[in-house]
Amino acid sequence: MTVSHARSIKPAVLRLIIPLVLVSFALRAFAQNPAQPALPVPPAAPGQAQPQANAPKGGDTVRLQFPNAEIGAILDYYENLTGRRLIRENGVIGQLNIVINQPIPKDEAIKIIEINLIMNGFTLIPVDEKLWKIIGLGKPPRSFGIPILSDVEELPENTEQIVTFLAKLEYVDPVELSQTLGQAFPPSQNIGGNALTPLPKAGALLITENSVIIRGILRIIAEIDLTPAEVVSKFYELQRADAKDVLEKLQDIIQPKTQTGTTTTTVPANVPRPNPASAAAAARGGVAVNAEGLPVPQPAATVEVTGPNTIEVNAGRVLSEDAVVVGKTILQADTRTNRIHIITRPVNFKRLFDRLIEELDESTVFGEPVVFPLKFVQAGDIIESLKRSISDPGAKEEAGGTTGAGTRPGQTNRGTTGSNQNLFDNNRFGQNTGQFGGGGGTGGFSESLSTEDRDIIPETFTVGNTRVIAD
Repeated sequence: MTVSHARSIKPAVLRLIIPLVLVSFALRAFAQNPAQPALPVPPAAPGQAQPQANAPKGGDTVRLQFPNAEIGAILDYYENLTGRRLIRENGVIGQLNIVINQPIPKDEAIKIIEINLIMNGFTLIPVDEKLWKIIGLGKPPRSFGIPILSDVEELPENTEQIVTFLAKLEYVDPVELSQTLGQAFPPSQNIGGNALTPLPKAGALLITENSVIIRGILRIIAEIDLTPAEVVSKFYELQRADAKDVLEKLQDIIQPKTQTGTTTTTVPANVPRPNPASAAAAARGGVAVNAEGLPVPQPAATVEVTGPNTIEVNAGRVLSEDAVVVGKTILQADTRTNRIHIITRPVNFKRLFDRLIEELDESTVFGEPVVFPLKFVQAGDIIESLKRSISDPGAKEEAGGTTGAGTRPGQTNRGTTGSNQNLFDNNRFGQNTGQFGGGGGTGGFSESLSTEDRDIIPETFTVGNTRVIAD
């Protein structure tokens, strides 16, 4: 091998040896210093946050690890997440427990912190986009300028915030609505007073509550603030019945009464007996209670006489066996035109009044009179026996039921004669003039007819629906 040939081989060998040497050094270093496992983050001391665990990673997800942490540390972290500046009231002290073991989006972490603050009695109040106030327990938020809204679109979304909302009403009564909703939504500790304030003159309801609860209240109002029921006025012209009698029958049908005339009501046996506190609360809510604290049972329909031949019926909103009409109904008997005037909902006409009044004004079929001529007895002689034979046993005799007995005052019975009245005033044969034989004696002849006194005025009596006339 020549010297030139040896020089050409040496660079190629070096190019192969150098990489092998570097790889061997790397393997030796790795064997001497193995990779250490990641150490867990030590838990923070009570009342302190963990900045390493809570720092946003990548700007999208965060971890919330605040076990029994001071509220000040949580509010500091809240400021970092939102970019807001908080004005803290002196009563904002205490500890909160917020622990989420999985990474969550930044917006969700903000929402969780805000909900936790409201649940524990702390209220966030916006001043502007960057500046917010936070007040502690026992401080009414109305005194710190909470937002007052009147449009549903203005309510905060994806969060919970204490605000005041002005709900405008069209048909429902604000006072009645506030009493009803007050039982379903009692005021929370964050408000420091009644959540619902009725405004009768403005026809509105002022609501101070959590924005989520306000949305629920507005949905309820939308369902009950509806157009009132349609009311129709209608006249019924009676052809046969008397308007006043029909009105009395309708009143008895609508409001059943007992023999004493009071409204029939039944108290359910399973009605719970509330304590005095709940009874007082029910009384304040407009529910009538008795001395024992039980709700006073209300009749299904009440009837009140509001004027001459006029009644007013107040019933429930559902037809039942105890309430044959719905809502408020006014009935009036027009005695001059013999008509019935009714003001009520159309459903009452269709289901009750149209058919009922037609039946009450139905024509009555009278029996044809039957005459029984008598041949051998007088009608007056058998009328008492006839009356006793068709009367019910034990029935009382009605005063004035029999008429025609005796002679009318000032009237002479044409069918009677005086006792032994002479048919001839001057007996043509009563005097003898002595023409025959010149005798001076007198001789007389008289003849008279006598009859028995009889009543000729017809007698009548009624038994049930049967009338008997004896002529």
